[in-house]
Amino acid sequence: MCWPEVDLDKGIWTLPGRRAKNATSHIVPLAPLTITVLKSEPRFLNSDLVFTTTGTSPISGFGRLKERLDCAMGSNVEDWRVHDLRRTMATNMAMMRIQPHIIEAVLNHKTGIVSGVAAT
Repeated sequence: MCWPEVDLDKGIWTLPGRRAKNATSHIVPLAPLTITVLKSEPRFLNSDLVFTTTGTSPISGFGRLKERLDCAMGSNVEDWRVHDLRRTMATNMAMMRIQPHIIEAVLNHKTGIVSGVAAT
């Protein structure tokens, strides 16, 4: 996430297509708590990165964090991938009866053609 992509007044983050897997720009509404967190996030001088520890690269180390979680859980957890969290979110949204086209939009998937009122 980069600061120029975030509009805290409007409460949106616009992920540009050049950085999206499907090459389509993605507008993400930000919850009030998210806006509060972003407003409190320290900013590095001369850096557009929102989440960074160096000012020159985005946060990283998710693989090491997963390894630590795996060790902490021991044999109580089956083999999993970080991407499974995304699938779990989609599954839980479906269990909450959120309409499939909304789940697909949240995931920024290009599935099917949405037109008419649904495209608004």
